[in-house]
Amino acid sequence: MKYFLSAIILIFLFPSTSVSQNKLFTMEDAVVGANLRPNGITHVSWIGETNKVAYVLSNGDDEDLYVVDATTANKTVVLKLSAMNKVLKDQGLDELGRFPSMEWINSGEFEFTSKRKILRYRISAGKVEEKGNMKLDENAANIDEDPVSGSIAYTIDNNLNVLKNDKVLKVTNDSDIGIVNGQAVHRFEFGIFKGTFWSPKGNYLAFYRKDETMVSDYPVVDWSAMPAANKNIKYPMAGGKSHHVTLGVYNMQTGSTTYIKSGEPKEQYLTNIAWSPDEKHIYIVVLNRDQSHFKMNRYDAQTGEFDNTIFEEKHDKYIQPLHTMEFVEGRP
Repeated sequence: MKYFLSAIILIFLFPSTSVSQNKLFTMEDAVVGANLRPNGITHVSWIGETNKVAYVLSNGDDEDLYVVDATTANKTVVLKLSAMNKVLKDQGLDELGRFPSMEWINSGEFEFTSKRKILRYRISAGKVEEKGNMKLDENAANIDEDPVSGSIAYTIDNNLNVLKNDKVLKVTNDSDIGIVNGQAVHRFEFGIFKGTFWSPKGNYLAFYRKDETMVSDYPVVDWSAMPAANKNIKYPMAGGKSHHVTLGVYNMQTGSTTYIKSGEPKEQYLTNIAWSPDEKHIYIVVLNRDQSHFKMNRYDAQTGEFDNTIFEEKHDKYIQPLHTMEFVEGRP
């Protein structure tokens, strides 16, 4: 239902416009052309379990945070970046160049990170609060907060950690930089945009483990260095070896990790990770490298064992699964 509502919202956000067919571009239009750039929306997210969607639009030198009701398409600017920066400055905190990624607590509050601090912004009160003494390591990346427990998963280099009640839990400790934990895999294809997945009640953290030791190095020029220098990355060229991915499940109570037994061949795609509402199972779309056949598999989250194939799909050309499972409330 929410996907349908999202489509309706986008129609309202971007009504069709007529464009003159006779205007000739100047050289400035063609080269600079900022006025020709589409005014794309960013930070689109549902607000909790409501029918409201938040998004950000640029507005000249400022940015506007909108909230739109998906049932009526009524939209309201609830906060401007300039107003938010004034609050931050007044409270001795760093101002922002753009709206940050936001985790909505309810329709009037959201959390974000700034300079490794976890902050909560209260829109109606015009106040920002630090979340206890929880401060992330200055090298933290891929930050993912559990909305239930407040624990925060993050990576430092190739390893995964969790900040729980001001205590750092080391989820992985791989010394080989070719083993990467807690980050997006498969070149961000198939709807993949992150590498950690909190269970519904916050008792477990599923995460990607990527072994790319067999993948060839690919040189990329780092133009930010002086002088410019080559930097090798791992890139699976067509016909070459691809990285191997497994899914780990970290138990927040015991500190133990179980790896899902997703089977052979190792060169396959593990996509569209979803937890069952009772946290007993994990659903994974397992796609072959030819991208012609996938299975929606269910695994036991405690043992990692395969449980059942829910359905599968084949196509002669290709298949591109993009979305995780959505459970209907009261009918798991």
